[in-house]
Amino acid sequence: MKLLCLGDSNTYGYDPRSYFGSRYPEKSCWTGLLDGWEVINCGMNGLVVPTDSKVWKNLIESRKPDPVTVMLGSNDLKDTFHASPQEISNGAGTLIEVIQTFTKEKQGFVDRKSVV
Repeated sequence: MKLLCLGDSNTYGYDPRSYFGSRYPEKSCWTGLLDGWEVINCGMNGLVVPTDSKVWKNLIESRKPDPVTVMLGSNDLKDTFHASPQEISNGAGTLIEVIQTFTKEKQGFVDRKSVV
């Protein structure tokens, strides 16, 4: 089964001791400890809750995962991103809707033609 992991530096496996954003060894990261899964690690340093659902929809549909995990929100708490709690909540809700729609389509519960 293919597991898509969306997240920030914690998912990416960022090693803070590195200067250029290197990763910890695969088996030292939580995504590398998921034995029995084909892990698609889409973690990225500094990632915040998305506001553009098209990017996430394309990413999910192109990878065709079975389940999807999301670990986002830590970076959104920093003042440097200037997102309001409402914007963060709306972005998270949109991402969840994208994942739910993809899952329903993949399982045959939704006719793609009826999805706008």
